[in-house]
Amino acid sequence: MKHYSRRWDESRGDAHDEWGASTWYFEVEPDGHACRQIEVYDNGPVKRYGLGDDEDDHGGLTYAPFDFTEWEPFHISGAEFERLWGAARSINPPSPDL
Repeated sequence: MKHYSRRWDESRGDAHDEWGASTWYFEVEPDGHACRQIEVYDNGPVKRYGLGDDEDDHGGLTYAPFDFTEWEPFHISGAEFERLWGAARSINPPSPDL
């Protein structure tokens, strides 16, 4: 697995625009598809998505495959991702088995 973090300096542009800008974290399988994702918004909300809990009324797990070369500057450790996943108090908690 590979892990990435990337800042998004724009608000959502939807009914939840007040959440503000965000930082996104991804766990990506060797085939380039995300299997877990964390979205941390500047104004508090946190969203988590994983296989089996990949979509809700606010968004969902990205389906676009990752280009590992493009994402390499945003690489984080697996331990860092796991720390964030475990600490995230999401407004949409995934199933416990994720």
